[in-house]
Amino acid sequence: MGVIQHRQIEDAVENTFAPHLIDDADGKLKDDDTRKSRGLAAFAVAYLTETDPKESAQSVVDGFGDGGIDAVHFDGASSVLYLVQSKWNKTHTKSIDKGDTLKFADGIKNLLSGRESRFKGKIAERWQEISRYVGSARSVVLAVVYSGAGSFSPECTDVMNALVDEIDETRELVSFQVIKQNQLHSMLLEGATGGPIIEAVSIQEWGKVGEEISAYYGQVAASDLARMHQKYGNRLFSKNIRFFLGSSTQVNSGIRGTLENDEEKFWFLNNGVTALADKVTRRPIGGGTRASGVFDCQGLVIVNGAQTVGTISEYLKGDGLINNGAMVPFRVISLENASEEFAAEVTRTNNTQNRIDARNFVTLDSNQERLRGEFAVDGITYEYRQGEIENSSSKFLGLVEATLALACTQKDIDLAVQAKREIGKLWEDIHRTPYRLIFNSSVTSEYIWARVKAFRKINDKISFEEVVGAGRKSQIATHGNRLIVNLVYNNCIKNGSLSDISDVDDNVIHSLVASSIDTINSYIEENFENAYLAVLFKNRAKCTSLADEVRSKLV
Repeated sequence: MGVIQHRQIEDAVENTFAPHLIDDADGKLKDDDTRKSRGLAAFAVAYLTETDPKESAQSVVDGFGDGGIDAVHFDGASSVLYLVQSKWNKTHTKSIDKGDTLKFADGIKNLLSGRESRFKGKIAERWQEISRYVGSARSVVLAVVYSGAGSFSPECTDVMNALVDEIDETRELVSFQVIKQNQLHSMLLEGATGGPIIEAVSIQEWGKVGEEISAYYGQVAASDLARMHQKYGNRLFSKNIRFFLGSSTQVNSGIRGTLENDEEKFWFLNNGVTALADKVTRRPIGGGTRASGVFDCQGLVIVNGAQTVGTISEYLKGDGLINNGAMVPFRVISLENASEEFAAEVTRTNNTQNRIDARNFVTLDSNQERLRGEFAVDGITYEYRQGEIENSSSKFLGLVEATLALACTQKDIDLAVQAKREIGKLWEDIHRTPYRLIFNSSVTSEYIWARVKAFRKINDKISFEEVVGAGRKSQIATHGNRLIVNLVYNNCIKNGSLSDISDVDDNVIHSLVASSIDTINSYIEENFENAYLAVLFKNRAKCTSLADEVRSKLV
């Protein structure tokens, strides 16, 4: 069977993807194995992102000086950056070796840390474009793809795990996955360009809601979800806001803990999974009873619950698929009679993130309404309720901007780092620190407004450096903006400026911002050479050492 799958994958690579590859100047693409490996890289991009063969082929950067990176693709809609290594196996039983994996890991570190000089060929030619992708990516997916059915060895797994831990110890922004023969062949069965997922889902104790727009709900075995994820990978979450972030995040560690210790309580302790399907049809099995039903779902995608499904899949491997009896709340909504906008609306509202959830609690703080009134007396509109449209002008400000300004103008850097990492944590408990540190009965509208004006003044200069800066300096301005505001503001205050720093000349502010970026750049090169900046500026310990260095250099 494996021989047949390997041959069919080879046919797809040669006939569907290879014709769209761009030949090298030296004609190396004519080499059989090189062509197939590059076609496989394009196949992987199509598998991960559902792009068409031509677009996925354009992402291939394999060649001299590629650092082990064979494809680079940026999904603008989700701001996800995909970095792919591919290996064409001549026989169907092979895998990928540790040497290739180590080369890929080194290439990723060089790419994410902005070392342009380490690359040649296609990556060097596209460096400015790729650098923009790195700077604007909300998450990074590292994918290793090979045509064989051999297992991804423990040694190679250790290399990739060590890499992810090094560049993103929280595993919130960077993840890796392996794509091999069975996943590739599964995609072929559905259409080589990423056809819709067609899956039969068994729902226990099911019910139905709605007629014109209908949904089925109940509970699904965790093992069924694990098998589904292991079959389709992140394609199952193609319309989700986030892919699986890894089991080491705080939330996902809790999900795993429930699976390990309280599987019988999993249904009660988990929010469950919401899926969409182009069409849902119940099979006539079980008669009129609703104890169990099998539902054929065409175009199935999970729009909420990626972390639940991913954690279950990672945990329930091998014997776990048989032995674990956890059940998961599940609902699938049929789009058969729905408008085009309905699917996007369901996805958006089902993925309300912590930043918004926590914001709801702010309305319970009477100080917020007091501040609104104080601002109103001065002719300034202050908006703090969720759903209000925030503005930023000489007469408008919102809760987000006020929070950022207050967090970034504290004496130390802790709240500035937290604001960068997850602003929702600053609102999570209105009765305790950190919320009470920035919003309390002694904080006046005048106090907030002064810091908002200072925040805007400094941030304008940072934004300028973000645009005109090159390479890593531009990325520092992007990802280190909160820390830089804190450092520049406190430097101004230290030298006797007003709290709104209106007495500080714009050129001085610009000079302080530029000096901060230069110092941070030099310090990162010396101490955090492999750092992925999107992660580094969310790490309190590393930001503390950066801040100490900048303070020692600013005068």
